[in-house]
Amino acid sequence: MKLLIIVFTVGLVGCQTTFKPRQENVVTGRNIPSISAVRKENADLKAKLMNLEEDLRIKDGKIEELEVYIQNMQQKNADYKKDESEVLNAYKESVDSLLNEKKELLKKISLLQEANEITQGKLKSATTPADELLKSGDQKFEQKKWTEAISQYQAYREKTENKKSNDYALVTYKIGVCFQELGLKAEAKTFYTSVIKNFDGTDAQKYAKYRLSQLDASAN
Repeated sequence: MKLLIIVFTVGLVGCQTTFKPRQENVVTGRNIPSISAVRKENADLKAKLMNLEEDLRIKDGKIEELEVYIQNMQQKNADYKKDESEVLNAYKESVDSLLNEKKELLKKISLLQEANEITQGKLKSATTPADELLKSGDQKFEQKKWTEAISQYQAYREKTENKKSNDYALVTYKIGVCFQELGLKAEAKTFYTSVIKNFDGTDAQKYAKYRLSQLDASAN
């Protein structure tokens, strides 16, 4: 009878399907997908997140049941600890296994939540006018939120139609500043060089030359 209980309990442990959400670097400047595609991706992520959260609740319930059972068994069999030790150890191993599965499940939920935040940001950018993206990027830049500023500036560069304007030149320069502040000097140089080559006679070009000379001097 005890062996049947063990087999039944171990059988309750389900195999979790590994989900590895697609991570995207918000600072790469890739083309913004269509709104419908982002919405579908966002809906899929939410559905998977709900499924994982339901699995988490089930795991918690199983863990609670087993822990209660172990406590009751320990109380009822205080005089037979030696005879029951193997059974108790089996249940404890089951609890440890479930706890490990719960830990992995929490990691997957965290990744899904992060992916969901990214898709929400892409959806917002896809429906936000270029001038608002520029304003938001400048605000993040002033707050020294470098990664968020890059995201808003890249979205502006994708959406704006005038690729030769002073605003476009300054945004390109500021992206270089953000990368430099993040310690990504190679990426910063790429944007400074782009400004120097493509925006002659602008303030952005002057600023970029100064910044680039600083980087070159620090490398020597």
